Amino acid sequence: MNPEEELPVQEEQPELEPPLYTCETVLNVQAQQEASEALTPKYMKYIVYVCLGLFAVMFALLLWSYLADRQTTNLVLALLVLAVGVYLGYRQLTAPKKLMQQWEESMRKNYGTDALHLLTEFYRFSVAQTLKENNDVLVDSYTDLLALRETEHLFLLKKGRGNWYFLAKDGLKNCSADEFRTFISERIGGK
Repeated sequence: MNPEEELPVQEEQPELEPPLYTCETVLNVQAQQEASEALTPKYMKYIVYVCLGLFAVMFALLLWSYLADRQTTNLVLALLVLAVGVYLGYRQLTAPKKLMQQWEESMRKNYGTDALHLLTEFYRFSVAQTLKENNDVLVDSYTDLLALRETEHLFLLKKGRGNWYFLAKDGLKNCSADEFRTFISERIGGK
């Protein structure tokens, strides 16, 4: 080796600062259902009840009209209103379960598992979430976060229309749920 030949100098990589908090979350059908129930607007339940009530009133009026006039048209309409009302009530009871079955089938098809494993890391200026099944990483600044919702077992951070970070309360590391709630509330929207 010639003394004139210099070895390439390796630049030192700056060490990344460790996350302030981390959270490991298992996103399964139970977590998805809990989040769906929490994120469905409360007025939707009341709209369904009002519609079912209107169908009941329409059925009663048409049946009463049939009994008073003996017009078969009123009986046919009463039975039609009853059938539509029963169908809507049935859909209201079975739709959430069917949606969760479809979600679970989609997870099996796309990832080969019933549950996704998420690692969320909270840094000074950003949040990063890694999907362990395929090592996809999503990074956002706190200014991208719009709202915090909370359920019994989850923190839900709204990123945009229909996009949420799911965080298991029991998966939080380095902090309690109360400490995390304070931490994230101070940063949502880039506060």
